[in-house]
Amino acid sequence: AYHKNPDAIKKQLTDIKALMAKATEHRNQLSTEILRLGNAVKAPFDIEEDAIVRTLNQYGQTEEQVKIIESHIEALDKREKEIVAQIVALSNTINKAIEASDINDPSTLEDQSYTTPLEKLNRNVKNLYDRANTLSETFKQAIAAAPLVDWTADGDQLASEDEYASQTAKFIADMETYNKKVKEFQAAAEKIEELMVKTEELELNLEEANGEINELKNTVGKKDTEIARLERQVELLTPDEDAVGAMPPNLTATVLEVNTTFDFIVIDKGSEDEVFNRGEMLIHHDGEYVCKVKITRVLDNKAIAEVLNVARKGMPEVGFEAIVAK
Repeated sequence: AYHKNPDAIKKQLTDIKALMAKATEHRNQLSTEILRLGNAVKAPFDIEEDAIVRTLNQYGQTEEQVKIIESHIEALDKREKEIVAQIVALSNTINKAIEASDINDPSTLEDQSYTTPLEKLNRNVKNLYDRANTLSETFKQAIAAAPLVDWTADGDQLASEDEYASQTAKFIADMETYNKKVKEFQAAAEKIEELMVKTEELELNLEEANGEINELKNTVGKKDTEIARLERQVELLTPDEDAVGAMPPNLTATVLEVNTTFDFIVIDKGSEDEVFNRGEMLIHHDGEYVCKVKITRVLDNKAIAEVLNVARKGMPEVGFEAIVAK
């Protein structure tokens, strides 16, 4: 998921990549200084004790020269510990680590997902600290392997004290800037997660609201259907104001439909058979009188009639016969 301002996040990633490249450059510079130190004192980087002893025995040094060497070593060791302590403080703030491939190839941070580069950046800081410890140990081994010679010999090959302090300060400043960028990145990722949770909640609420709307639509649809049915029944029961006349005395009809709720029936004869509105017919079955009906609406081939309560013996059924009342 992207932040609502992906360009800003991409810029942050670009800045972080630049800082990581600088950290790598400073690390390489420090490694170069260690090599220059070894070359300046003409000592091999061999950590075997016998080799160190043999190297030291090649030189005879005065007590004064030894003290000068020890003083320089203590100062270098102090600076090394300060750098390591600063890296530890920065890494503890982030609480996670770096993959070596991510430091040497910052382009891996171009992943467009937020989770992947954040995890990589978090992993990377502990790795920086581990590599700083390794670098510190290598530095100590290099110093231990160096012969006790005048520290100022070949001094033009070594970085000056001011240069070393400047590089150290710049490295610390870069790491602080990097830490700030990571915190900003983490804040953006947390905001994205918060917005995603809110989005899911809104989607759930919307789904519930749509469900309620559908239920209401179904209810309204059922009511509309019922209203239409009642309106149709009222229409069928409402007498026409059109032609009224005498129906043929020998006219007979058959009951097609019966509505017991509103007491009306439908017969199979209409205006084409000279059935007229307000005409009356008698309903019988097997020669037995059932009831009397009055025509209320006439169609071409059908008519609707109301069942009258006068002399009513029962309710007609489908198939009963109707004759004209005399």
